[in-house]
Amino acid sequence: MVEYTKKYMSKEFEKFAKKEDYENLLDWFLEFYPELFEFKDLDKRLDLYAIKNDLDTLIWWPNSIQVKQMIAKTVKYDFPESAE
Repeated sequence: MVEYTKKYMSKEFEKFAKKEDYENLLDWFLEFYPELFEFKDLDKRLDLYAIKNDLDTLIWWPNSIQVKQMIAKTVKYDFPESAE
């Protein structure tokens, strides 16, 4: 949600999303819910959750460049901007 503010919102509420409202989200979770971060290799775990979600989304929108770019970013693949 920090990086892709509107990713998990319904279309009707996307207009209310502001990136600045989410930029401290991970810091707040760390402060108030530190046990969420007590997992070994947390970054890898979060990447796997993101990939799972994005691959599921890709099934429904197989031609979505944005979804492909999100997956590429997570797996650190240089996805061309103009790819189809």
